[in-house]
Amino acid sequence: MINYAFEYLKLKLKDIINYPIISYKNKDLKIKLCDKDVVSNLTVIHYGRKHFNPFVFEPIRNINYFKPDGGLWTSPVNSNYGWIDWNKQYKWIFCDPSKSFKLRFYDNAKIMIIDGKEDLNELPTYIVKEFGHKEVEYVDFKRLSKVCDAIWLTEKGVEETESSYPVSLSGWDCETILIMNKNCCYQI
Repeated sequence: MINYAFEYLKLKLKDIINYPIISYKNKDLKIKLCDKDVVSNLTVIHYGRKHFNPFVFEPIRNINYFKPDGGLWTSPVNSNYGWIDWNKQYKWIFCDPSKSFKLRFYDNAKIMIIDGKEDLNELPTYIVKEFGHKEVEYVDFKRLSKVCDAIWLTEKGVEETESSYPVSLSGWDCETILIMNKNCCYQI
């Protein structure tokens, strides 16, 4: 887990090398969206701030990594293994509930579900040739952000995709909802 965090920090601290993209895959999107009743009843939590500030929301961008840069990382409040649980288990950082906020989604929000390897395999990807490495395939999160408002990686999805090949969501350590559109939700 720490190796993934270290690799991500290396990417953030230095200029990100734009390795040449060799090809794109899964050009026709076949994403699975949440039912409207699930969307209207879904509440998520974000730790680290008391208020949702759309003005500091950064758009999604691909960074040649298993996760994108930008967006807002949350977990469902009723998750069996969300961000707060992962942090308790690994003593990563202290999640203070007094420094958190909850969000609900508007009824028309498009929340894509990744509930397993099959769902991951349907996502658009791109392949890069990294210096000194073989070709690496990553999810094209920027493209996904144009067709859906959030990505929900379920607990089952975490288990099935963290070490999958050729595409992986390694480093998505717990049930996660990555909000990619700041206008799809509101603070409660």
